[in-house]
Amino acid sequence: MKSIVHWLGVASVALGIAIAQPASSATLDAVEYYNQALDHYFVTASADEIAKLDAGVFVGWQRTRLNFKVFDPATPAAGAVPVCRFYGTPAAGLDSHFYSASAAECADVRVRFPGVWLEETANAFGVFLPDTQTGQCPVNSVCRYCWL
Repeated sequence: MKSIVHWLGVASVALGIAIAQPASSATLDAVEYYNQALDHYFVTASADEIAKLDAGVFVGWQRTRLNFKVFDPATPAAGAVPVCRFYGTPAAGLDSHFYSASAAECADVRVRFPGVWLEETANAFGVFLPDTQTGQCPVNSVCRYCWL
């Protein structure tokens, strides 16, 4: 699992995400990791991946102490959208992960980059997106801004 995070980019533009806050749906912590030797970051909300990363199964990965709330993909919240996660193959010069909360962008990556960006999951976790016109976050959410 060698990666650098291209984080929730939509159309290659930095995009804010609204972090899950409502108590009515299950939330998880998305945990950020860093591998100093690779100078790569990785984010996951999967309990299995977190356990393996914390146990050193994937050598060199350490928690950065940064995390944020997301919706459990098994219990999505009304209005939340799934985040897809792709792995860019080393053979294509990538060795990187790409995340998107845009269904159109996820579909576009599948069509335009077969064998280059391999879809690991269509639903890594769920997030709310801000209104694309106003930038307003949904009620009962907290906005965070991410970068590429």
